[in-house]
Formats: sequence, structure tokens, C-alpha cells
Amino acid sequence: MMKLGEAIKQLHDAHFPVPPEPVHLQRAARKILETWPELQNLLPDERDGRQILEDFLARIERWEWQGSTFMELNRAALLAFDDKFLDDSRYEPIRSFILKELELNDNCSFIATAFRLYWMSWSTEFLHVQRLATLLDTIQQIPQRRQCLNRWGTLLDKLPDLFSPLAAPGQLATVLLESQDVMQMRRQLGLVSLPLTGLQEEALFMWLRELGKEADATPVAYQVMEWIETDKQAAQIPRLAAQAITTLVSPWIEKDCPNKIRQDILNCILNAYDDPRIKRSDPWPLVPEEIQQQLRHWLVGADMHLFLEIIRESEESHMWKEREEFWHGLYEEGRIKEAWVAFSDEAIRVVKRKYPGKSLRYGRQIVGGSRRGTSLLIMTIGNATVVEGSHNYKVHVFCRGDQDKPKLYQPEYNCERIRLRARPYQQVVHYPGSWQWKVLQLIRECG
Repeated sequence: MMKLGEAIKQLHDAHFPVPPEPVHLQRAARKILETWPELQNLLPDERDGRQILEDFLARIERWEWQGSTFMELNRAALLAFDDKFLDDSRYEPIRSFILKELELNDNCSFIATAFRLYWMSWSTEFLHVQRLATLLDTIQQIPQRRQCLNRWGTLLDKLPDLFSPLAAPGQLATVLLESQDVMQMRRQLGLVSLPLTGLQEEALFMWLRELGKEADATPVAYQVMEWIETDKQAAQIPRLAAQAITTLVSPWIEKDCPNKIRQDILNCILNAYDDPRIKRSDPWPLVPEEIQQQLRHWLVGADMHLFLEIIRESEESHMWKEREEFWHGLYEEGRIKEAWVAFSDEAIRVVKRKYPGKSLRYGRQIVGGSRRGTSLLIMTIGNATVVEGSHNYKVHVFCRGDQDKPKLYQPEYNCERIRLRARPYQQVVHYPGSWQWKVLQLIRECG
């Protein structure tokens, strides 16, 4: 009689052949281990960082190394030089041990960890960075030890001053400046496997700053925009993001920016970093006020253009030439400091049809009924908040201290509430030939 185990085995062999080796997964795993050998043994650890350091410190104090591994050494090194623990003098013996061990140890995972430490904790102020640089410079001159850095061989060849903390970022920035495709150059140099913080961040910052000095701003603008769109992780570092925005906008402070380039720059910045009029978090606090003012000026023009263009298409019964000329004239004079659009649902459908997939910022006018097609343009002119509307909606002018004035950059607006809160003298009907003068008079009266 056949045993149960034999029957199961026979059934398995007959109907369930052994699956093929997962070649692609094995190849991917091997590539990861080849790229980051210093991390291959850093398995998840339930202890927090401080406990790991305390345990390693205890080993040093007792000088007990039985059962110790390079996984422990690499983990302790990465933690001891981390910003979170770098100022804690209690772990200074660990840092001293790591540096001393680097003089003697030939383990490639440990040497690669030291290289990453130098890269990520780069500074011209920290003594340990200079010490790491000196030790790594010695290592690269010894063939047997240099092989531990072979995956960065192109980087070492391109940057002879890599282990000079003062010179290294500028030298790397120069290499990046010579390349039209920065992401491709970073891949060639092996930089994509290294931390973005520290030396690489400083080099990218210097690269962006130097690009801003180029005489021909147009190709520079498209090079920076391509970098923002392709190197998303680096481009989101607040300091780099702020410099990228500055590099894009600063050439146009003193001269007119062509419409196409201006719109491309606005689209890129809004998509990557959101609207500075709405978002107050990074990177915007790091962007110079002069740059932000220029961006806001561009955004005013873009919002007004979008409003007038969409109203022209969504409201067939009204003539907009007079209004366009008036508001555009005030914008060109620099009198409109802020602007925000609130579209009706009908106008929003026009926007989405006309600009499919494009990220545009605007509010929504929520009143239905006879006002369901009304869209609003809310502006700051001098000390006045001015509301223009589509169809037969009047111009409404509120002074700065008026508690009933609408706020800009809100997600929703009620055009009827604005109308009811405005006093009769604050409302101007679009009578041909006279409404412009009345609007200007009300703005002047706001001081």
C-alpha cells in the first residue's frame, strides 16, 4: 500500500513541475549587492539607533569582539556620524574607533561605508570629514585597497581633488557644467548610488548657481527645467529647489521674458513646487523675495490672461474688448499686485477641454441658478481689493480695512455673497465710456 507521503510526491511530480529559477530576481538582487556591498548585511534591527550605539560602545569599553560582524561595524559607523548623534560626545569613542579601524582594515564593505560617510557628512568645518578624506586618499593610492572603491573609479579619475573637502564640490560642479545631461553624467560617475546630502548637494547647488551667471538665459532655463523634471529627488531638496527657482527667474528681473519661456518656467515651477501664493512651506521661505515678487507678477498676468481667454470662449453674449484693454493696461503699469481666478463650473469645463492634463491653479465660483455661469477675477490694486465678473456682474471695489472684502487664493467663492456685502457706492456697472473712470476713482479713495 502506497504511503501518504509517496502519494503526495507522485501527485506533485505529475502535475506541479518545479518552477524555473527566478533569473530576473536573482540578477536584480545581485546588482543591488554589487552596488551597495556595505549595506548587504544591514538587516532590519529592532533596536533604535541609540541602543545600537550603546551596545557597540559597550563592546569597545569591554574590548569584547567575539561574534562581532562587519554588519555591526558598518551600522555603528553610519549612526555615529549621523547628524542625530554627531554632537553627542558620549559616542566619540565609537567615532575614534571607526577612524582608527579605517587605517588598518581591508574589508571592502567597511571601506565603502567610510566613502559614503565622507560623501554624506561632507563639510569644511568638521574635523572628522578631513580625517576621513585623508584616510580615503591613502586607501585609493594602495592598489589592494583601492579596488574597494572600483565602482566609483570614473568619479575618482574625473575628480583628482575628491578627497580635498574644500576643492571637491567645486570640481564636481565644473564636471556637471561641462555636461548637457546632468542626470546622465551623474549615472556615469556613480553618483546615483551615493547620498544626495553633503558633498553632492553642495556640488549641485554650485552647479545651479553658476548656471545662473550664464549670459544666454534661454538654454540654461530649459536645462534647469529638464533637471527639475527628471531628477525629482534631488530637485525636491529645499536648498536646491530654491536655487533652481532663482536660476530660472533671476535673468528676467531686469529684462522682459519671452511669453513662451515665461509660461514654460511657470508651468515647471508650479508643477514641481506649487504656487508660492498658496504654499508657505519649503522651498519658498528660502527663495529671495525679489524672485518671489517677479513670480507673483508673472502669475498675475497668467491668471488674467487665463480668465479673459476662458470667459471669451464660455460667454458668447458679452463683449470683452473694453475690459481686456483696461485690466491689461493696469497690469502693464504694474498696478495689479495680485490676482486670483474663480471659475464657474461651465468655465472649468472649458479650461479642462482647452488645457487637458495641464495643472492650473484657480478657485471655483459655487453659486447656481441665474449666476451659475458667473466667473470672478479677484485683484489687489493699491489698497483695494477689486472683483471683476463675467456676464452682467458689476465691478466691486473694497478697501483694505473693509471686513467684507473677499480674500484671495480661496478654493471657493460665492459671487452673490460678495455682491450683497458690497455697499451700492462700491459697485460699478459696465456702462460704456464711464465705468473705467469710476473704478479708478474708487481705488484712489482707498488711499
